[in-house]
Amino acid sequence: MFSVHVLCDPGEMEFGGIDESLDRIAGRIGADGVTVVAAGRPTAALRRGDGTGQRIVRSGGGLYFKPNADRYARTRCKPRPAHGSGSRDAFTRILMAAGRRELSVRALIDTRWIGRLAARDPSIATQSACGDVSPRSACVNHPDVAALLRALIADLADRDGVRGIVLRGLERPFDTDLLDNLRDVDGLGTAARELFGVCFCPSCAQSAAAGGVDVDAARRVAQSRLASAIDAGPTAGVTLDDWLGGNADLLQYLQNQRSAHVDFIRSLLTGAECDMAVTVDDSFDPAAWTRADTRPLSTFNVIARSPRSDGGAPDWSDLIHRCRGVCGCEAMISSSGSPDRDPAYLVRTMKYLADVGVNAATLNHFGVFDAHATVAARRAVRYASRTSTA
Repeated sequence: MFSVHVLCDPGEMEFGGIDESLDRIAGRIGADGVTVVAAGRPTAALRRGDGTGQRIVRSGGGLYFKPNADRYARTRCKPRPAHGSGSRDAFTRILMAAGRRELSVRALIDTRWIGRLAARDPSIATQSACGDVSPRSACVNHPDVAALLRALIADLADRDGVRGIVLRGLERPFDTDLLDNLRDVDGLGTAARELFGVCFCPSCAQSAAAGGVDVDAARRVAQSRLASAIDAGPTAGVTLDDWLGGNADLLQYLQNQRSAHVDFIRSLLTGAECDMAVTVDDSFDPAAWTRADTRPLSTFNVIARSPRSDGGAPDWSDLIHRCRGVCGCEAMISSSGSPDRDPAYLVRTMKYLADVGVNAATLNHFGVFDAHATVAARRAVRYASRTSTA
């Protein structure tokens, strides 16, 4: 049966009142559950609603629950509580309050972006071929980061009331914040920006070398290509692999990184003791994530980046077809609706998703729900419920 979740940030819920926020989600919107950030990235958002006081909700990210220290004995990356807005045990308070309202709860982990993990320990951060160290992005290939994520999954799965866990931030193997806030980045082109995200940290280099890759040669080619893109101009219109012009060493390094990324995600999914979901992008291929010797993933979140169909809803039919028989397919959609704030947009989208066989939908950004979005979400949930039970 089609279900609807609302994605919530603990700090924003505390500002609006946890009980009041959940009453709004359960009563006024009619959602089936909430997906709550349990280990999150730094955030900043405008606070809506009546009242006085600060209007910007900020959090440095981190853990919104008290961890079981025994779970983290095998990693040097010790979990740190969130600082800024949001109490250090906000997730637990939300979990208990949601249970009283019979709302299903999933815990969300921001994987490589948790708090100030990379800033505190640059040795676990992603690094470009040129030696640039990310200020915020941890490398999931680092053994201590991988161990931390496994411990977080096990710790959260142990808690009464947690129905599942969502992993966010693993959509692409080459993802970094190195180019954030830099001028003239768009001029590099898509391929060069992606190459900047290819990690050459010691852990990644060691893994590639063990797979027979000439890491030094691959690094030199990457450095040369990046220098060319910076000095000579954009690489628009070509993929990363095409832009590299068939260079065997670097292409082999990229393939090793992609395979390691898939293997890591698979290891998280097969080792979990609860239902799992992973946010993905349009290029996701479920066949690459499944093997006969692993437990299939029950539900995926699909980020709405597909083009809109004639009916006004994003067309996810191709991705749904690829997932069918392999894993569940779930859609994450913006709570604000269409760019022109069409009040019927969410209704059409929800109805479309339920009609084509999507398992569930998650409404993003509850913290910025205004009265308009709340009414639209309520109508959308009602229509989706009618469609799925018809």
